[in-house]
Amino acid sequence: VNLMSLDIEQERAGNAAADAVGTRRLLRDKKQLEDLKYRMGESEWNKLSSAKQRKKQRKLANRQIKATKLEQKLLIEANLEERKLLPTLQDKGKLGIAMDQRFDEQTLGRGLQLSEGGLIVRRNAGVQAPTFVFWGNPSTSQPISRWCIRIDRQSGSLYIGMATVPLDPEECYAKYLQSSAVILGDSGKVYRTETGTPRSPARKRFIPTRADGTHKVDIEIPLIGTRTYVAKNKYRTHKFSLKGGVTVLMEYNRNQNTLQLSVDRKQYITIDEVPRGSRPFLNFFAPGDGATILSAEDGPSIN
Repeated sequence: VNLMSLDIEQERAGNAAADAVGTRRLLRDKKQLEDLKYRMGESEWNKLSSAKQRKKQRKLANRQIKATKLEQKLLIEANLEERKLLPTLQDKGKLGIAMDQRFDEQTLGRGLQLSEGGLIVRRNAGVQAPTFVFWGNPSTSQPISRWCIRIDRQSGSLYIGMATVPLDPEECYAKYLQSSAVILGDSGKVYRTETGTPRSPARKRFIPTRADGTHKVDIEIPLIGTRTYVAKNKYRTHKFSLKGGVTVLMEYNRNQNTLQLSVDRKQYITIDEVPRGSRPFLNFFAPGDGATILSAEDGPSIN
């Protein structure tokens, strides 16, 4: 009898322990579901009628948590890079750039943050849409403006160019603008957009002309002599790709209505028919991405 009683008590203890484990699991699942519930609408919540669907939602929530942690890590790394860059700017006197040539706080998009008095712009986490920032003096009467921009970090889609204000729409990838703009993408491709409609945007990708045009090559041919050939310089997209650490040189000629671009001075291109009244801009998407104004000047002619 004593042995039977002992077996019964052990069985009851085992069942109680199993029930406790099951209860903890139910409470954990319930807490995770409650965390999900406030993020969803009532109709979406009601659609989660099966355990399989709830498991899928928990998986998506965990993925979002991991993405947030990754964004925070990128921001920390970007801040460290920014601290390394500041002494270089101070040594070269870059912090003396005129205030009206710096990033414009009034055009600063959501999720973007300025530092060092508007010389540095950085993309923060929390906004799931590409946003814009402009810089430069919009009221200058000088015919030529030149800017040198350093891409501090590039881990997602990034665009630089010139566009008319106001933008349409205010938040999008720059190549999908429905207002007038000329754009250089991070892949080295060049776009032109004009006023259009959502169903029929006036957007095209084109190959710009090399600033140095063509060049002549003298070739010595035996028994014939010297012959001169004209070689065309092709546009190479890989020489205009935007990566972390590169510098973009931009020169806007208001009289000729042209924009000259170069990335790390590898190759120069000229874009004609720049929309009048345009301002230079940057378009960011990924957290941690940012840029710094290294130099900015206006004048009748700049050498």
